[in-house]
Amino acid sequence: MNLTEITAIIAIVVSIAAIIFSVVTTYKLKNKDMDFDRRKFFVAILWDKLIAVRGINPTHVTDDLVMNVVNTLELVAICWENNIIDKNLILNSFGNSYCQRVKEIDGIIKGHHANYDNVINKIGMSGPDLLDYSEVIRPVCAQIRNKLDK
Repeated sequence: MNLTEITAIIAIVVSIAAIIFSVVTTYKLKNKDMDFDRRKFFVAILWDKLIAVRGINPTHVTDDLVMNVVNTLELVAICWENNIIDKNLILNSFGNSYCQRVKEIDGIIKGHHANYDNVINKIGMSGPDLLDYSEVIRPVCAQIRNKLDK
């Protein structure tokens, strides 16, 4: 092999290494951009909804409040399941609150409180029925609880 052939082989190897480095760097930057977009979505859209969700107090419960809480829980759960939001932000900011709201909704049962009975009559479903209807809220709550317990 002469010097020209050796130089050509070295140039090819360096070019391949540069291509691999470029692909890996692009992949890492794309993932960072996706993480940033998730955080931006969380802060821009979900933050306001989550801080507006109040706890459910049997003496001050309304059907609008219950539906607002359930809809917010479902939105978070759908975003969680589809990796639209940063799960660590949810865990750190609202993990316990999310699970507490699920527990409160689950406690809206006929006969437990007169206001609960009124809400159930207006909505047409008890709290457990609402959570079952959603299908994603309870599993996400279980995932959040598991992560918080670790």
